[in-house]
Amino acid sequence: MPKRIPPKKFIEIWQTSDTLADVAVQAGSKKTACSVRAANLRNRGIPLKSFRALSSDWDIPTLAEYAQSLTGETND
Repeated sequence: MPKRIPPKKFIEIWQTSDTLADVAVQAGSKKTACSVRAANLRNRGIPLKSFRALSSDWDIPTLAEYAQSLTGETND
């Protein structure tokens, strides 16, 4: 079980990291757990920065259409 780090240390790690993966490594935790912890802190009013979730060169409409095509469902 990962050691729970104090809130101030977590905030320091979050604010000084470049990616969610970096946070997870430094915190000794999983990316999902770090993301949830950051969301909980934001909900309490702590202004943590956001990490870009997607590459800006992704064609989202095309990817959405592709994902939909794999299920055989339509948006109609």
